[in-house]
Amino acid sequence: MLVWSYDHPLTVSFTYLALSVGVIIGLVIIRQIIVLNENSQFYIEAQEEIAERMQAEMEVIKLNEDLEQRVIQRTSQLEATNRDLQSQIFERLAAEDALKDSERRLGDIIDFLPDATFVINRDGIVIAWNRAIEKMTGVKAADILGRGNYDYALPFHGERRPMLIDLVLNPILI
Repeated sequence: MLVWSYDHPLTVSFTYLALSVGVIIGLVIIRQIIVLNENSQFYIEAQEEIAERMQAEMEVIKLNEDLEQRVIQRTSQLEATNRDLQSQIFERLAAEDALKDSERRLGDIIDFLPDATFVINRDGIVIAWNRAIEKMTGVKAADILGRGNYDYALPFHGERRPMLIDLVLNPILI
């Protein structure tokens, strides 16, 4: 437009027109400078954000590795504890079997004794009643086993009362 207005007369003077175009070009250059500065600032911020994210990602990776190590340690501890528990269970089952076998043998011994024999536990409950005492009293073992409250005295005395066997548990009863 400046070139065209130089050869063709306009109502506005060429100087004002040239100054206006110069101002517009100056404003465009200023705008470009501002945009470049903003872009460089955005670039710097983006680089900082990328660096922060990378650092956060590295921290997450490190935390995950630490967590994996803890999981491995805890798992090995749990496995060791589980092995110990299984060993203890096996030992306990073996001990229970041995105890049952011992109790069975003791019960067989007491049951086949030729003498009338009965056994009470610390609570005064009848836990053994052999065949000889069944013949002597007429009371079957199934009827007396597990009973307390001096029920074992009924076949002998006709009433519930302490007997000689009770002196073992409580010497001041009789």
